[in-house]
Amino acid sequence: MQREEFESLTGFRPSQSMYRVIENEYIKSELDAAEFCRQYGLNIGGIAQKIQRLADIAEIEQRHEIAELQEQLDHELDWHLSEQYGTSMAQSDYEGLADEHDAYLDDEKAVSLIAETSGFMPGKIKIVREVQAFEVNKYFRLRVDGTYQRDPIYAASDWNYIRFDCAGKQWELVNGEVIPYRLP
Repeated sequence: MQREEFESLTGFRPSQSMYRVIENEYIKSELDAAEFCRQYGLNIGGIAQKIQRLADIAEIEQRHEIAELQEQLDHELDWHLSEQYGTSMAQSDYEGLADEHDAYLDDEKAVSLIAETSGFMPGKIKIVREVQAFEVNKYFRLRVDGTYQRDPIYAASDWNYIRFDCAGKQWELVNGEVIPYRLP
């Protein structure tokens, strides 16, 4: 039975992967096309449910296989965190800082701290609460590893994090050190 015939007899347009399951079940059934489609349409003997379940299982298996292939490809391409682009503080380090010290700053206090410790002009400082981490592969291609929401935190002069822009440039204050925040 051709796909067009199935669609005509049932009024149902299955995906390509689902039609492969339908076709396989049709071949195993030894029914003619019209009777198979009638039984499918009425779900006689649970045939439509069975086909849907088999199609779902096939899709899950395909996704798992794709994920495994992607993992193999990522390993082959040697993806690793970029030290040149994106945030200079690993998300796990930021989360550790946040968990250990509940010392969040509002924008006004963060601006004041940056101005006092680093010499930036307060009126030009804008606090940014979103950062990205990038990965780079052995061919120097970049991809976003993650986008994170980060509030300014100041626990001590060497235990802090603030992402900010000033006068058209992007910066991070990471444990007392002002570091350029670069995007590709």
